Amino acid sequence: MMSEKIKICLLGIYVFFGFLIGLLSCTQPAKQAAGNESVSPGASPPTQTAGSVPDFICRQPPQLQPSLPADSAFLTQADINCFVWQEFIALNWAASTTVPGEPDTGKGAAQFGDPTDGSRIVWQTYKLADDVFLPNAQEPAPWGGGTAPQPSLWMTSKFSATPALDQLNDIFEPGKHTVTAQNGTLVRYEIRMNRDEFEYIRANGLYNAVNQYNAVQPNGPGISLPDGSAQFATYGKVGAIEIKAAWLELTDASLRPRYKTMEAQICPDKTGQNCRTAIVGLVGLHIAHKTSSMPQWVWATFEHVDNAPDKNEVRGNQLKASYAFYNPACDTSRCPPNQTPTPDPPSPSDPPTQVVEMTPLPDEVKSLNQAVQSLIAQQNPDSVWQYYRLVNVIWPQSGVKIPAGAQVPLDQGSATPTLEMGGVANPVLETYVQQTATCFDCHSYAAVAKTKQEAKPQWASDYSFLLSRAQEP
Repeated sequence: MMSEKIKICLLGIYVFFGFLIGLLSCTQPAKQAAGNESVSPGASPPTQTAGSVPDFICRQPPQLQPSLPADSAFLTQADINCFVWQEFIALNWAASTTVPGEPDTGKGAAQFGDPTDGSRIVWQTYKLADDVFLPNAQEPAPWGGGTAPQPSLWMTSKFSATPALDQLNDIFEPGKHTVTAQNGTLVRYEIRMNRDEFEYIRANGLYNAVNQYNAVQPNGPGISLPDGSAQFATYGKVGAIEIKAAWLELTDASLRPRYKTMEAQICPDKTGQNCRTAIVGLVGLHIAHKTSSMPQWVWATFEHVDNAPDKNEVRGNQLKASYAFYNPACDTSRCPPNQTPTPDPPSPSDPPTQVVEMTPLPDEVKSLNQAVQSLIAQQNPDSVWQYYRLVNVIWPQSGVKIPAGAQVPLDQGSATPTLEMGGVANPVLETYVQQTATCFDCHSYAAVAKTKQEAKPQWASDYSFLLSRAQEP
């Protein structure tokens, strides 16, 4: 006969393992359901789910599959971090060769980020902003038409085409935000929009500044970009997405297997004249996405792991041998970090910009990055995407619907993280304003395009600066 103490001990062990099994049975269906909800109709490639690592907990972990989520079911920082990583994976999947903006579902996780695959990825088949807002307010070509397969990179600053913001003391003045890499070449930028946003702009004639002006008048319909809900089903089911990408010429061919590369035309301006061909590598990526639960948009930014060290790594001398945008051999007295270039216009002969990431990545973001990078490497040890990481994401904790005809600045919806918490900035896209303003501080002032009736419009363009590019006929 067992003693009472042994019986009690065994009973305790039984109860403990029973609780553990019950907990797993509760959580597993949720993960499975999340995976099923995100799978596209038709052929589905193999999927893999990021496993749990210390300090990384979210209820819908990223999967190596190309389905683009329309919204996040859970509104916590950890869940939003996972949501935007899933966006990153889906948007960087190999693109369909027949339907722009859609993934090639015939390619699986083992082919994700193959450095020998020169085909375009999903977001590279989105519409370039320059192909939507044309001279003389011409109507843009339908989706899938009017976009050159080899892009021309002429923007030398993310703010090149953004009007100066009087409300923010002109900190985003065009032409003053160029970045020169350690190899002596300028970073180049491009901006694209997805089909939902494009179809809304085209259907409502918002490529014409006069139509924008009329839309925001008291009797007008207002401007509200699609959010993926049933109300906007005519335009799509994902919601408006804007992509801002930063590219660097890769003069050292040995580095190319670590980057997403493409062949591009490097041009002095948008006329497309006097261009030259170069191989460029992706060094930074903004993903802005308007969703039903986040009408203030969710703003995520990713970077290449070899871009630059953060300030703690510099202070602690925990540096790599080399970076694309930082010289470890040059001390701060000779190479002060994040100094705005003085020449105007910028020149490739400018001294390299000593870039330092002023807000170190949060621990939970580091853990999530490690989990996804490991997942990618397991499926494809040569994948270029294992060398990219999430910097951070800012999102509205209390999404606020914007009324038609609203004026700037728009509500920020209790955006987090705040500037006091370090904010969110990508060192190669906001090099010189990393701790000056958040995405919301800037985009809450985005206004409609100028017209003869309104030279300095105050009507909001739903957080998107792209609409301000429209011209009058």
